[in-house]
Amino acid sequence: MTITYTFDNQIGPIPLSELDANFAAVPTSEVLAASTGSTLVGTKATGTGSVTRTVASKLNDTVSVKDFGAVGNAVTDDTAAIQAAMNSGANSIYFPTGTYLVSSAINIPSTRNLYGDGPINSTILTNSATANIFNINTPYACGFTNL
Repeated sequence: MTITYTFDNQIGPIPLSELDANFAAVPTSEVLAASTGSTLVGTKATGTGSVTRTVASKLNDTVSVKDFGAVGNAVTDDTAAIQAAMNSGANSIYFPTGTYLVSSAINIPSTRNLYGDGPINSTILTNSATANIFNINTPYACGFTNL
């Protein structure tokens, strides 16, 4: 038995991952909405020399501290969430508008760029009188913008 699909006038096999237990095709919207859906969609920047990448790859260029559970309400301790964002491997870490409370120093690996919505809108606050807010592992290749 051959199962085929048509997409942009191209006919081809349906991957088993897109079939349910009864071998019925799963609607494309469900496949794309799954946690791995962004790995199935490509994107290409306009301009000469741009290359095609998956949406997952593009989205991983920058992460938000909120992707890791930071709240930014000046009450909740956001230390673990911010550290997780730093450790994610993304080079750019975004701090949306909010006041992020930290209880211990955040270790910043090299080649990280931290940015926010402005020094009044995105702030990082410590609840310790003696703790640093950041430990920068490499004194270069690290940037701060609008925090």
